[in-house]
Amino acid sequence: MLIDTINEEGELDPGDMPMVREAYAALAIQAMGKASADKKIDFKDYITQVNTLAHDNNFIKTIGNIEKSDIMSFIKDEKAPAKLMDQVLFAKKFAKENDNNIVHPQAPAVNKELGADIKPVL
Repeated sequence: MLIDTINEEGELDPGDMPMVREAYAALAIQAMGKASADKKIDFKDYITQVNTLAHDNNFIKTIGNIEKSDIMSFIKDEKAPAKLMDQVLFAKKFAKENDNNIVHPQAPAVNKELGADIKPVL
């Protein structure tokens, strides 16, 4: 599917992005499965994980804007899917750690506990 996308005329359009993200997610999950062969999943769970990962904000931010040249580089580098999964997991961990340290202004109960001297971080 990625090869077909590369071979199409013209540039990628925004309508191609969900399909490309799903292909990247599928390859990343497969790479993760190869690293932990003792953890086999059935096809239904695999499809669910691909869809979940492809629509995850951290995943979307990690892969960024994709061009045809990016797809070709991704396909040529056999370690790219595993690297991508590592980057996504790091981004998720970083986001979770930062989220735990941020006081959200829409949480008035937390703001009361902090006292009037401490301003929420936006």
